[in-house]
Amino acid sequence: MEKTVEKIYFLGPVGSYSQIALNNFQEKVLKNAEIEEVSTIKKILNLIDENENCFAVVPVENSIEGIVRETIDNLLVAKKSLKILSQTIVEINHCLLSKGKKEEIKYITSHPQALAQCQKYISDNFGSNIELIPSSSTSNSAKEVANAINSWGAIANEYCAKLYDLNILDTNINDCQNNYTRFILISKDIYTSKNANIIYNNLQIFCYATVAQLVEQRIRN
Repeated sequence: MEKTVEKIYFLGPVGSYSQIALNNFQEKVLKNAEIEEVSTIKKILNLIDENENCFAVVPVENSIEGIVRETIDNLLVAKKSLKILSQTIVEINHCLLSKGKKEEIKYITSHPQALAQCQKYISDNFGSNIELIPSSSTSNSAKEVANAINSWGAIANEYCAKLYDLNILDTNINDCQNNYTRFILISKDIYTSKNANIIYNNLQIFCYATVAQLVEQRIRN
């Protein structure tokens, strides 16, 4: 019986780097599948385990921070039936976004990791005359700034600027420019139908590995 991919889960909220990774996969295959944002890695893995015809996109490691601990920890307790179908690499390009102008900004909000990765830029451009506000994610910080006054800025990606109609005041503000995150596409079963052939031909499968094998490799390294 022919299987079809019904849904693809990604780590939200909308505008996250996980959604950018998902878009990379959708450009080549899976174009007709419904997408759904999920708030945690654990919830994503539970949904995949419960739905055989669904895929998920999760981050697994970053070139600066190393393994994504939330992913690895949750994969340790995931079902062994989960399989890795492919990978994609996303450049982490932090930008300063706002409704106003750069000289108006008095508050900058973002995920704590993004704030830490842009410390030099913030210091060089704003000195001590700025208040840093942590947010649950870079994309959520952009959403918050879209509803704030002009004195607020967010550190997020260009995709968020388009989503929330924000001005891009500066790009590539990461202190370290070589910042990349690897995302994996996972499902409960290996697809052996026509759909699997489409995925294989278009995505350059790097392994039909089990999640357990990936976890073992990342911990060992």
